[in-house]
Amino acid sequence: MSFLIIFRLLLFIVFLLIIDILTYYSLGSFVKEWKNRKKKRFIKKLPWIVSALFLVFAAIYLISVRNISLDYIKSRHFFNIFGVLFIILFLKMTMILFKVKDKIFFFFIFIICKFVFRKKTFDFKLIGRKVSNFFFIIGTITALLFLLLLSYGMKWGKYDFEIEKHEISFKNLPKSFDGLKIVQISDTHLGSFPDTSYLTKAINLINAQNADIIFFTGDLVNNQAIEANDYISMFKCLKAKYGKYAILGNHDMGDYRRWYTEADKLNNYFDIVKANQLMGFKMLLDTACYLKINNDSIAIVGVRNWSLPPFKKYGNLKRAMNGVPNSIFKILLSHNPSHWDREVQGKTNIDLTLSGHTHGMQIGFYNKYFRWSPIQYMYPHWGGLYKEGEQYLYVNKGLGFLGLPIRLGIKPEITVIVLKSL
Repeated sequence: MSFLIIFRLLLFIVFLLIIDILTYYSLGSFVKEWKNRKKKRFIKKLPWIVSALFLVFAAIYLISVRNISLDYIKSRHFFNIFGVLFIILFLKMTMILFKVKDKIFFFFIFIICKFVFRKKTFDFKLIGRKVSNFFFIIGTITALLFLLLLSYGMKWGKYDFEIEKHEISFKNLPKSFDGLKIVQISDTHLGSFPDTSYLTKAINLINAQNADIIFFTGDLVNNQAIEANDYISMFKCLKAKYGKYAILGNHDMGDYRRWYTEADKLNNYFDIVKANQLMGFKMLLDTACYLKINNDSIAIVGVRNWSLPPFKKYGNLKRAMNGVPNSIFKILLSHNPSHWDREVQGKTNIDLTLSGHTHGMQIGFYNKYFRWSPIQYMYPHWGGLYKEGEQYLYVNKGLGFLGLPIRLGIKPEITVIVLKSL
């Protein structure tokens, strides 16, 4: 291992130790007045016991999968371990947070009693203990509630597929396309699923929409084309009256793993393109095509992944738009919604852009009343429908998951968009 990797590992270990020490202190202050010494010792040692049990569990789990040769399966197991660690850390940090809050709250009570009401007979030690106990109990209840929610998100939430329906009207949409039903899917990350059975429900839901056209907006796999092999026949079953179209996302470009040679990386790229094609998708790699109904036509434009740093930029919109008539109605498939901000909105007359990429960060709130996710501080357009002037952007929150194996409040999405002509 390189020095940088060892240094980061040591920093992470120090971080874990600090969390355990702070949790130990939080528990210790809560049980300080308990008379049963055995219970006190057990409660105070609980964070260390949990950490030790996790390390034993992680070691046994990783040893059991040590002979697996495929990188993407190894990565999946690593993220399963990381998911359990995330839940443990989240519980400990919630308890620490409430402990900090009780100290702040008690400080203000002390100031008010001492200097505002001039109370000199108050037992501040007793008040402090009661405040501490109250906040600790609230913190524990909150932590347990989050434990249930996070466990749900890991076990069931990531497979709770949701259909998002929208109707969008355009002045320049040809009459023959009035009522055209689009189904968009994105970010399947097939290597994250344990096996093909987990996507059977999603495939059935997609076909139940009776789509006129299906668009897949990138990130078929996590890194390697081999992840898609078992899913080719499944995705080939997707039906659409006017065909299926796909582009490539950042993970399809093979930039997130080491390759022995550049030729290996290039071959993987071609294999991912081929996997899409075997699934029945027409690939749009910085190109455009036309869909004709009766005597009317629209343009479907697709670019490879276009990103801002630290992601690499591959897509070339100018090349894709070459020869496309200015007056024709246009739909753009572009994986990263940042592309709409930088090169599409206000700079072209593309009518509708379909993107993915963000996953809504897989944890947040998304409903008709309130939408929030940490990802919004990186991507202003991170999920759902957006409009600027006469141009629309739809950001699909992804069908699969990546990294932390969880979806909580941000469901895996199948988008249905019906185009209407004004």
